Amino acid sequence: MASFLSLVFLAGFVVLAYGAGDSKGKMVEIKSRSVDCDKKIAYTASRSVDDCAGKCKKDANCRFAIYNTKERKCGIVPPNFDCTFRRSETEELIGFAYKKFTKRDNIYIGAGSLQNKKGQSVLESSYGTDDDDCKALCDIHPTCKVAYYTAGMGMHGCTLKAAAQPSNKISGSSGTNTAFIAA
Repeated sequence: MASFLSLVFLAGFVVLAYGAGDSKGKMVEIKSRSVDCDKKIAYTASRSVDDCAGKCKKDANCRFAIYNTKERKCGIVPPNFDCTFRRSETEELIGFAYKKFTKRDNIYIGAGSLQNKKGQSVLESSYGTDDDDCKALCDIHPTCKVAYYTAGMGMHGCTLKAAAQPSNKISGSSGTNTAFIAA
């Protein structure tokens, strides 16, 4: 019994010393992206992207953070904010990978794009988005179930979706359609 209590004490000490934030998962950084949210985001001074990520990791109410590289400021975004991702030359998103995805290639997903409360797509522009960033955007958005990435004939794009149905296998396609479906 004494050794069990010692282990419980040691585990509690480790959580206090290193923070419980490790349960947030692997950090993802999405360059040249920012958000417009339905509520004002408070910014604080921050030395770097890593510093901003550390602030988010320590904050139990942080779903993801925005780091402004020009002004060196960090904004914490709670999960209940209704946000739209947009392009930015001076900001980066930092989030933590929670979702487990199944990758399916050469597939067509017909469900519409994920919408905000105003009925607009939560992804304003997919320009410059690769398949990894597409999946990361879905991972940090609280209601995204599918990251759908299309590339072919010199064009590419990302669509975030709330559902994976219906889906059909594509045969003889000259491009790549990849769906990352959250479990």
